[in-house]
Amino acid sequence: MLNCILRTHPGDGPRRRAVRFAALALGLAAAVGLAAAVDASAAPTRLTLREVFELAVAANPNQAVLAARRAEAEAERRRAAAYPNPEVEITAGWADGRDTGAGSRATMGAEFAQPIEWPAVRRARAAAAAAGVDAAAWYAALDRAVLAAEVRRAFGTVLFRQRMLALAREDAANAAEIEAIVDLRVAGGEAAELDRIKVRLERLRADRAVGAEAARTGLAALCGDTLPADFEVADAWPDNPEPAVVNPAAAWTDHPALRLQEAVRARHEQELRLAEAAGRPALALGLAAAREYDANSLGGFLRLELPAWDRNAGGIAAAAARCDEADAQLVRLRRDIRRDVALAVQGLEQALTRRAAFEGGLRQAAAEAYRIETLRYREGEVDFLHLLDTCRTARQVEVEYLLSQFDVQMARAELDRALGKGDVEP
Repeated sequence: MLNCILRTHPGDGPRRRAVRFAALALGLAAAVGLAAAVDASAAPTRLTLREVFELAVAANPNQAVLAARRAEAEAERRRAAAYPNPEVEITAGWADGRDTGAGSRATMGAEFAQPIEWPAVRRARAAAAAAGVDAAAWYAALDRAVLAAEVRRAFGTVLFRQRMLALAREDAANAAEIEAIVDLRVAGGEAAELDRIKVRLERLRADRAVGAEAARTGLAALCGDTLPADFEVADAWPDNPEPAVVNPAAAWTDHPALRLQEAVRARHEQELRLAEAAGRPALALGLAAAREYDANSLGGFLRLELPAWDRNAGGIAAAAARCDEADAQLVRLRRDIRRDVALAVQGLEQALTRRAAFEGGLRQAAAEAYRIETLRYREGEVDFLHLLDTCRTARQVEVEYLLSQFDVQMARAELDRALGKGDVEP
């Protein structure tokens, strides 16, 4: 807070010393009243970024969708591992002999056949199902990365508005202190009545800013409205690593979107192999037993389904086209990830540079200038407009500093999204 210092000088007259002591008493009374109000009120629930993220993960509405996708992929893998069912055929009837006077007899037949898959077909089907399981897992990882970026962005927004509200309260306190000084100077004939009007307008402006509500709806929605009504986020910006420690190369291999597309590509490749295998003869081994009119028989057979007319040319072409599409999407995705990471790193560097400018002494210089000009106004060395301009400049510096911190958080969220990072820790 930008505080004013009240002190007397040996050369002050009785009226000026009385003015200073009265202003000091008003300031102390306001401070005691504010401390009592804080002690009397219940402290709101404070949540860290990690706590908010865990709540958001637990309340993520996509959980049910992703769980269903994983269950479907696992079921497809179990089905791919199963062997084809055997086939049984039973026939029965009557047969008459061709000789004159030959009677009729009951005949029966049974046939058992087991389809045989080519090893390459079975391996391709199992690999395609496994790729589907991998794709479901990377869908979940990609969704988590998106959620982490959204939570960090929403958390930073709430914290920014929370700090802006605290800054507005400080402005209101400073405005009240200045108003008390101006009132005493006007009453003592040391300032014009116009100064009292201007400072009251400034006080009303500060009070209106304090009354503004911080928007927290977005963060509460991400957590499924499980946050307490009186929550506030931890008053500390999350850690912000320098862009130099970021390893963009990890995005080319570990990015969930890239790994997901690779799994889709692998699935299409195995489906192409299945389509090509459909042009091979289908095999079945079996046994046949029959009771005929004049004999009983038992034998084995090998059944072939010859692809004479349909060699699945259309299916092969469609599967090959899907592979080509997946390859093109992989190339485009790698290019987009490189571009997004480069832009995000550049944006974070710029945001850190702006923040460093304020932390390098600009804030301290503005606060010190305001403190000095307050003392000079109290001594009658400057007019109220000069003090007001200094106060507004100091406040604008603080606002811009908070904006620079907010920009760093938004740039960090964008970098995490570009890297596909599924966590909120550095």
